[in-house]
Amino acid sequence: MDIYKVTLPVGATLVARLIPQQDANIDLEARTLAGVMLVSGGNLGAGRVDSLSYTNKGKAALDVYVRATWKSGGTGSVNGAYTLELAR
Repeated sequence: MDIYKVTLPVGATLVARLIPQQDANIDLEARTLAGVMLVSGGNLGAGRVDSLSYTNKGKAALDVYVRATWKSGGTGSVNGAYTLELAR
């Protein structure tokens, strides 16, 4: 599992997109520091692009922890590699 921290200002939207290698199934989700699930990209299967979007509707900036979790398929520095695009 890889975890990336993004601070999301009030009213801002985080958009994340994970592009795995062809034979790797890596799931994407966003959680709070306490582990509360904010949004999940879904379990799409090997080689499928996973994406999510979350808007901070609170009254203060929010630290969002984006998790890329390996489920099956390719591993290692080549077959387990992925590209993660984050925008807000």
